[in-house]
Amino acid sequence: MGLDYSHTCPEIDKEIENFKDSIDSVLSNMLDETNPLLEGKQKQDIIDNYVEDLYNSIDDPFESVRRCNEDMRTEADDQIETLEERVDELSSELDDRVDEIEDLTNNLGVSEERVRELEAENLELSNE
Repeated sequence: MGLDYSHTCPEIDKEIENFKDSIDSVLSNMLDETNPLLEGKQKQDIIDNYVEDLYNSIDDPFESVRRCNEDMRTEADDQIETLEERVDELSSELDDRVDEIEDLTNNLGVSEERVRELEAENLELSNE
């Protein structure tokens, strides 16, 4: 069966892009405050370079989250598989017990019939 939640990596990617957008916004505001004459493509090129450089210097935590996510998914899949196997084992064991109960019930019916026969014979012998 496995873990039914397959879209975690795109969510992580989306959050990384949101983080980069936040850096872009902060840098844009900082440049506006420190050099209000800087505009247009020149300003955006500076921002883009710094966003990429900054992200590259701190991308290890994001990749660590991605690896942790993969590890958790693998562990969840392993646990689900183990539990499914256990459910199958218990289901088989339950079927065996149901069969045993049916056999015992049938044997009990035969034994009860034999007891009635023996009681009847005993009664006949007592009356003679």
